[in-house]
Amino acid sequence: MPKVSVVIPAFNAEATLIRAIDSVLSQTFRDFEVIVCNDGSTDRTREIIKGYGDQVIGIHQENRGRGAARNRCVEITRGDYVAFLDADDWWIKDKLDLQLALAETHPETAVFCGNLYVVNRDGIIYRSLNGKWHVGHSGDVFRYLVRHNFVPFPTVLVRQEALRQTGYFNEGLPRCQDQEFLLRLAARFKFCYQNQNLGYCDDCNWGSGEKTSVTYSCYIQMLDRIRSLFPEQAELYRDSFVKSYSDAYSEIARYHEDNKELDAAAENYRLALEYTPKSRVLQWKRLMALYRSGRFDECLEALNRFIEEDPYHVEAHFYKGNIYLAAGQADKAVEAFENSLYGGYLYQQFPECLNNLGVAYARLGRSSRASEVVEQALQQQEFYSDALWNIENLRQGKPLETLKWTTRKVF
Repeated sequence: MPKVSVVIPAFNAEATLIRAIDSVLSQTFRDFEVIVCNDGSTDRTREIIKGYGDQVIGIHQENRGRGAARNRCVEITRGDYVAFLDADDWWIKDKLDLQLALAETHPETAVFCGNLYVVNRDGIIYRSLNGKWHVGHSGDVFRYLVRHNFVPFPTVLVRQEALRQTGYFNEGLPRCQDQEFLLRLAARFKFCYQNQNLGYCDDCNWGSGEKTSVTYSCYIQMLDRIRSLFPEQAELYRDSFVKSYSDAYSEIARYHEDNKELDAAAENYRLALEYTPKSRVLQWKRLMALYRSGRFDECLEALNRFIEEDPYHVEAHFYKGNIYLAAGQADKAVEAFENSLYGGYLYQQFPECLNNLGVAYARLGRSSRASEVVEQALQQQEFYSDALWNIENLRQGKPLETLKWTTRKVF
């Protein structure tokens, strides 16, 4: 019976699978078995597995996803410990030796993990996975894992007994399966994080913004499931769950915003605010999504609430003035722009606001004052195209419809 069972799921992994398997076979610790599941690959993955002969236990199935592939492997593992490795990642040569040494001295701990180097498509190591954004933790890590998955899954070594008690991977989640599995472990067992790079992570398959959006949608499903499975921990760490829900909806909103899907962005910012209603950052992001999508009535309502909490917020008054300009309410626009100009920092520069105030004055028939403030806008921003256009048209007495107002803060 091997001491360690190594589980590798593989789908169309011909470019990287040899590197992954070889990093296991070259370990300084030798008492292991390697189980690779070919998850319906259409490339040479099957042939690569076969080429290792009896050094590798190969399983072949129709494509069912990484969770199902891992589960097929886990079902036949015989080791006291199970180690996980993805087909596009690889280990340092003494990874197992280092972790098993910890396992011997920490019998109360069930899960061992560490850090990874991140490698780009040119094969250059450019950082570690943890350290810049994520911080590793040991002991009771449940609350930390709810907030951030600091466990690089290719570093995980788990005691077989703990794995059997926890159950297998959730095949219904296309993404976030790792974190869901780790949270179920963390609800019952202690972790030991080793702040050492135990392998290498290839960033070539990290995916697009669309994949990131799907990931956060799955993250929300995962949080729902973990809360239902562990209500006591969920209540104990309620703040962590609340912030994680808010962050997930915010990231989905950001994806829609980047794709100019502004209604969807505004809706997801609204959902984020249901969890963290006092977040000024999210309030602002939502009202800007409403503004950019042309939903001015809702935006104005949100701006008024925002200004109630901060009467001197310069940009909030500016966008309020823009909404009034768009609605043809020049008198209200003047009031909002003046609140923006005189309500903020004593020596602020805001040429867009001066220009738009000039347009509002012109619409009220105050062309002399309009020219004055537009000229001041040009003093603050010499090559400001809208202001240059407006000052020329005001001098020539052209129709008000020719004047341009700037829809957003640019400078």
